[in-house]
Amino acid sequence: KGDAANAQGVRADMENFDFNVTPKVISFKITITSQGYFKEFPVQGRALPQNVKDNIAKARTGEKIFVEEIMVDMPDGTKRKISPITLKII
Repeated sequence: KGDAANAQGVRADMENFDFNVTPKVISFKITITSQGYFKEFPVQGRALPQNVKDNIAKARTGEKIFVEEIMVDMPDGTKRKISPITLKII
């Protein structure tokens, strides 16, 4: 929980490439499960807004955080959706 609560944003790393590729995160959606409900937060840019950080800090053990619809600008000028991430609070 501490790592998720201290996160400042989302970054994209491209692993196992023959050269260094650093895509720029342009938007994503955070969904937090909270007491059986889903709270969704669309985010522009890579930084987590304060309201999202506050909701992550309130997450309880066993709840999940989904980082989905992650859109990035690639160095070649294309925009791509990359794989989602699921975190479980322990």
